[in-house]
Amino acid sequence: MSSQGVGAVERLLRGAHERGGRDPFEWVTDPLRDAPGPVLDVMCGTAGTRTAVAGAWVGVDADAK
Repeated sequence: MSSQGVGAVERLLRGAHERGGRDPFEWVTDPLRDAPGPVLDVMCGTAGTRTAVAGAWVGVDADAK
């Protein structure tokens, strides 16, 4: 785990928005929106991408927090 603690990436990225108002979790998952099967998010942290991906989402992380 980084010295920044749980949720550090999410705290950093939630403050960043593109001109259209979307946050980074929305635009980084654009290519996955129409995925034909489940999306696997490896090292998902606190699951910042979960709400941005429609359909089945599975997140795994080494840190149980």
